[in-house]
Amino acid sequence: MVAVRAKKDVARFHRLLRAEHGLGDRPPAGDTLRQAVVRGDGEWVALLLWGSAAYRLKARDAFIGWDAAKRASRLKLVAQNSRFLVVEAAREPNLASRALAAALRALPAQWREAYRYAPVLAETFTDPEAHRGTCYRASGWTEAGDTAGYARDTADFYAGHGRLKRLWLKPLDPQWRDALCRTAARPQDAAALTEPPCRALPLTPRQAESLVDALSSVPDPRARNRRHAAGPMLASLVLAALCGRTGLNAMFRFAQALTQEQKRLLCFRSHTKHPGLRKAPSYKAYWSLLKNIDHAALADALNRWFLSQTGALPPSLAMDGKMVRDLAGTLNVSDTATGRTVACAPIRKKGGEIPAAREALAAIPGGLRGATVSGDAAHCQKKTARQIVDGGGEYLLQAKANQKNLLAKAGALEGLAPFLTST
Repeated sequence: MVAVRAKKDVARFHRLLRAEHGLGDRPPAGDTLRQAVVRGDGEWVALLLWGSAAYRLKARDAFIGWDAAKRASRLKLVAQNSRFLVVEAAREPNLASRALAAALRALPAQWREAYRYAPVLAETFTDPEAHRGTCYRASGWTEAGDTAGYARDTADFYAGHGRLKRLWLKPLDPQWRDALCRTAARPQDAAALTEPPCRALPLTPRQAESLVDALSSVPDPRARNRRHAAGPMLASLVLAALCGRTGLNAMFRFAQALTQEQKRLLCFRSHTKHPGLRKAPSYKAYWSLLKNIDHAALADALNRWFLSQTGALPPSLAMDGKMVRDLAGTLNVSDTATGRTVACAPIRKKGGEIPAAREALAAIPGGLRGATVSGDAAHCQKKTARQIVDGGGEYLLQAKANQKNLLAKAGALEGLAPFLTST
């Protein structure tokens, strides 16, 4: 049982599929593995092509016990056998089931060698009008039911093709259900995990509505023929940031994954072809908005909203800057206990975190009395430290090895030397 990887062998592999398989060849989809069953004399007797699993299968998901979030994050742990060919010149009784069993035994190790993780479940389909699936049944596969007769047509919709397929499933790991359904993923499956769509908003519906209202006051720099209003778009970006999304692409995917109810809550525009549905803005729309947005007006609107949502100044604050590509960014001062932002200031250019931090600290209502402010080495500046102390607070700022004079002074302080490192 060999994994086909050499360029000339891959070409031969697909040439045989085109010539002898009833469905012809199939282009690779996602992580792909090509297997050849080889006799002792080097003759290829069977070929198997493995790729990404179907995104959504009702029968499979019920068999596993998946919810939508688990399916989205762990789909790579299911491998699909999209082509299985017994070479015509090598056909003999029981060869198909023996080759299939050998392929399944070798699949996890070969896949892990290629992609640093191993699938725990295999899936495949047969056409009940043409094949009974005898070799799959003989190899221990489970007949899980029939598909609904649909194929993926676009990014959001499916089209019916009228041909039902029989679904077969085969566990590859004794702990397959635990790997696919447990709350915390197993360490050995880390490379297979993908970011699930986040459908749980970090705010209550009333808070989300107030956020849209607050950000609707930010001037929209785009032309009048824009399709999506700036307020809902900015609100979705803030919600994505609160959920840990940092790049524009991740924030765009966050908005795409919101439920219809959440899109209505954020006042997203109705879909042109389907008026009952709400459509998230495109990546280009987000990029165009952020490229020209007034950073100061955005920070001012966020500060006013933060002030309306937070109570007294927390005793422990952290400073951290976030940039969305090189388009827009904010320096946030957050409560270290809850992660809530209490003030922010625009980062007007890459590397502008230091003046933005001082601007954000100055914007905190009531000053810094009683608060301890922490920050990384970028904020270890005399002017920043003086501003915190003059505001009634204390600071905990990191210093790095390239700040030699500062580290020398710190090392001279009684009791501090044991805590200094060379990083």
